[in-house]
Amino acid sequence: MMLLLFFLMLLALGFNWFGYRTLSLAFVTLCLLVAIKEFLWEIHSPDYGYSMPWLQL
Repeated sequence: MMLLLFFLMLLALGFNWFGYRTLSLAFVTLCLLVAIKEFLWEIHSPDYGYSMPWLQL
């Protein structure tokens, strides 16, 4: 999944480098959405739902 994030950021950087700002912003937005999805997937537990046990006191 991280490989997909790096690839999307590379595409965004490449499109921005060649002057396609709207495509670059689209890939940055897509990268942020995939990052949020990955974060939610990482913290989901079938027993407890969405929780971050390393932050509980």
